[in-house]
Amino acid sequence: MKRKKKCSFEGARFNPCWLMDERLLPEANDQRTGLVMVNVGTLQKPTRTIGVTHKKNSKDAGVMLNYCPWCGKNIEGWKKK
Repeated sequence: MKRKKKCSFEGARFNPCWLMDERLLPEANDQRTGLVMVNVGTLQKPTRTIGVTHKKNSKDAGVMLNYCPWCGKNIEGWKKK
């Protein structure tokens, strides 16, 4: 498997860099600690990544990151006006 050096998008699909990919939790669970990808979507539009949350413990509200802390790439899945 080829490791990606930078985060990227293929349409609406987010492809994390290899450092972030190793640290992301495989499922979205707000009760766990660590990094979780946050996606939003509607029936009319495809799901988009809006960032990654990091939680220190299960009671922590978490911190939303809209950029990758390893490669520095913007990971918001929409274009700003």
